[in-house]
Amino acid sequence: MVPILLSLLEKHHTYKQSRVLCRHATKAFSMCGAIMDKKTFSKDLYKFMVFVQKNEKSRGLVDDFFKISYLFNKSVAKSFAVYLPMIVRVIVNVLETPIPNQQDEPSHSRELAKLNFALKGLINMMRYKNDTPYQPMAPFIQRMIGPLIDMSLFSVSISIQNDSLDSLPTCLKLVKLQYGDQSDKTLEIFGKILNSVLFQCSWEKNLKVLDKVLLTIGSIIKLMGNDSMTLDHVKSAMGIFEMVAEKLYDLVNRAVTSQENRLFSINGLVIIYETIGEMVKYNSALTIPIITSSDFLIKSNKKLLEIREKDMVKSSILYFMAQYMSMVVILPSTLSQRSFQQ
Repeated sequence: MVPILLSLLEKHHTYKQSRVLCRHATKAFSMCGAIMDKKTFSKDLYKFMVFVQKNEKSRGLVDDFFKISYLFNKSVAKSFAVYLPMIVRVIVNVLETPIPNQQDEPSHSRELAKLNFALKGLINMMRYKNDTPYQPMAPFIQRMIGPLIDMSLFSVSISIQNDSLDSLPTCLKLVKLQYGDQSDKTLEIFGKILNSVLFQCSWEKNLKVLDKVLLTIGSIIKLMGNDSMTLDHVKSAMGIFEMVAEKLYDLVNRAVTSQENRLFSINGLVIIYETIGEMVKYNSALTIPIITSSDFLIKSNKKLLEIREKDMVKSSILYFMAQYMSMVVILPSTLSQRSFQQ
């Protein structure tokens, strides 16, 4: 069966009229991996990969390949790693290709679709099972970080933004596998990702994307663990969180705010307080003095006393306060550091 599928692709992949045929042939080939002996399928996969590499300029073929490529690492496991240099190169080239500015041009939608396929293909390959990172991807992580951060700021497509933001914690897991949990390189890349998402948080107007940005910030802080943030990180995060929280409270309390935006705003507030709680938990030596020397605790306490605030928000405020009080017991000297920021 496999020789027939490869023959069909060889003959028809260059013809627009045969796109549906080639798409089904590619999908059928990927399904063979689930039923064939791994050793036999590995040989056929090699032939298929040589064919894809030889025809990587064929947009339709490459798009179809991006859709099903993640299935191959599940079919042949570790032996799939030999193809990663070629696959990552092709995907990163797509991610770095400028998109035409005119949204009404046919080329714009085509390139956007190709970008979306490439991004989803990369993300699927980065994750193996149950969100476990695919370890053979770790050596290529340095090449992927920049394009994925850029895509997280790609406001032309909310779908691409959200997928890219979703991928950043997985990227960080691969970084830790490649360079070590707390190595200088890992901390450097963590700082690069954190600075980017904090910057995005400060200006993002789409509330759905903003919630995703906030979730990403919390995820990477928790993932990095103890003492991974610098003083500048903590100051920047607290300043941005207070500013964004003020805007979200305003939206929640406005009569004209739609129900959907009110829910996004409430969710954003919940994430902000929980993330600050995580900052206190994992970076207490820097976070507690900054909170103690500001009026953030007083403001948070007032929000607890306001009847109109939602229970979900109050619960997250209490979580932050519980983390703060538990760490203050461990670090009592921070209470006297009122001039820490000066």
